[in-house]
Amino acid sequence: MINKLTLEVVRISVLTFLSDLAYSRSDSFLMESYAVECDVTWSTIQNPTSGLPLSTISPLCLAPQNSAECIGVKCNSSTSNCELLKRPPNTFVNCIKSPVRLEKQMSLNAQVVKRQPELAFLDLENGEIESLSVSGIPPISISPIHGTPLQVQLGMGILHCTENATDCHYWSSDSNTWSIFPSFNKVHLFGAMAVLRGKPIVIGGHPTPEKQNHGIVEIFDKVSQQWILGPTLEPARHAIGLVVLNETSLLVVGGYNRSMMVEVQMLNIENDQWTRMDDLPEATYGSVCGLINVAKVICIGGRDPVGPSKLAYGLDMSLSEPKWIREPSFDFEDSAVYGFFYSLRDQLFSMTLAQTISWNKVKILRRMNMTKPNPVWEDIKVYPSTSLSWSAAYFVDGYQFQF
Repeated sequence: MINKLTLEVVRISVLTFLSDLAYSRSDSFLMESYAVECDVTWSTIQNPTSGLPLSTISPLCLAPQNSAECIGVKCNSSTSNCELLKRPPNTFVNCIKSPVRLEKQMSLNAQVVKRQPELAFLDLENGEIESLSVSGIPPISISPIHGTPLQVQLGMGILHCTENATDCHYWSSDSNTWSIFPSFNKVHLFGAMAVLRGKPIVIGGHPTPEKQNHGIVEIFDKVSQQWILGPTLEPARHAIGLVVLNETSLLVVGGYNRSMMVEVQMLNIENDQWTRMDDLPEATYGSVCGLINVAKVICIGGRDPVGPSKLAYGLDMSLSEPKWIREPSFDFEDSAVYGFFYSLRDQLFSMTLAQTISWNKVKILRRMNMTKPNPVWEDIKVYPSTSLSWSAAYFVDGYQFQF
């Protein structure tokens, strides 16, 4: 029998980037209970072996006629049927650990295993978590719920709050069910939500159809299990760009309050204070914002006084006096309003929810490979208008196997 080592999965925080942790071993690594899906098409080495139990098929991987190509075994834990796996055409195989229990398990003869975060996105109306950074993986099915911009990953679960009411729900990865979460004090229609130091925070919006904007900030207190009021954002607004800078700070960019806004403010939850930053070059709302290289904020698109935009601007927070500058290398090919933008290792990912403010409905997933000499955005997938719903990023535990 092959010696097997059960991998204990370490949850990787969104806010703390951990360097890859490598294990140099020649053992077989067995993924128990949880599914590990990979971005290669697995095929059997010998058709007659497919469907045999693990105890029978595992030693076949060490047989002389198979050892050159065989890298492991994939099994269905419900039926105990297994198949041998061939060596993929490339050296590395990237995998993710599903947040919900599935029926497959995999044993791989890997010499090096690296733990690393992988990026996915939430499509809650369709009940799916879809991979971004690892290709070829079917969406993970979860219990569906109506779409909202007020949704964030909280631990390995999901916090979802209704934007035209105060009610919230939490999805547990253990049970794959939604449960009631404490309600807001105020309605945050077209507000924004993030997580700082494990605490959900919601900012701004308006509470009524008349769109009387407010700058109310609510922070969830784990001890009292209630939303408590934080420092008010002034001037009040909705449709802001929101960027998490680190575990204690975030940046609010632009927004709308009877007109488009140029104001940019930074919130620090350690001292509960807002700090005014450099104004945007153009008044903008609904821009797609994110962080690259640890300290540089990039905001793309949104609606400015001219109309829907595709232009990118950068704010280097590592400078003593950060100033917005044009960043044409990050411009989108088409205008975009609303969405999110994340950097993961040497790639950038963007999901935009609308192409124009007149609601020419388009949802586009883009990627930029920063290792290329002249990186550009490439469209990975364009979704039909029936799939137009709010999306949010979701980080999963990942592995990279070397054979």
